[in-house]
Amino acid sequence: MKTDPPRPSSKTETNLHLFNQLEQGKYEALIRLHQRFYSPLCRFGALFEHNSLIVEEKVADVFIELWSRRDMLSEVEHPKAYLYVMVRNKLLRTAKSETLLTRIQDNLNYSNAEQHSHEEELIQQEEKRIDQERISNVLKNVPERSRRVFEMSRIEGFKYKEIAEILGISYRTVEQHVAITMKTIKNSLTDK
Repeated sequence: MKTDPPRPSSKTETNLHLFNQLEQGKYEALIRLHQRFYSPLCRFGALFEHNSLIVEEKVADVFIELWSRRDMLSEVEHPKAYLYVMVRNKLLRTAKSETLLTRIQDNLNYSNAEQHSHEEELIQQEEKRIDQERISNVLKNVPERSRRVFEMSRIEGFKYKEIAEILGISYRTVEQHVAITMKTIKNSLTDK
């Protein structure tokens, strides 16, 4: 008589086994994954977001998304890494959205704060356009890696620590890339 292989106990149950069970629609596997990873993922999320309520919400969203995408989990080879990347991506998207909303709000506040004469507005727009063109031209002469790090920091709003993690470089290297770019921009703008 053939017997089924022994079922792993909850202590030795692998993450991959839980993902396989989840893919089969076993809700208990999601509960066990939640029990196993919720707190560690929240601690990890705190690296990207200081508001613990937002971190907890995004981690909970990861488990909801995990359940709704359970039919695609057979492609996942490293469940733990998959969960951590999901949390990181959700929090980075949140940070980008907040940065964009802040910029929009700042622009609205600026435009409503004081009504300038039409001529003043034209002059300011022209000066801004010229500055942007000059900076764009300077950035063309900056090494590709330094330019990318600078854009992530100054334009996309990432923190140095986040850039280091995303690009797989050290925090100090991020600082050096930004410093190189800033020095190049400063030198170029003061020469003209």
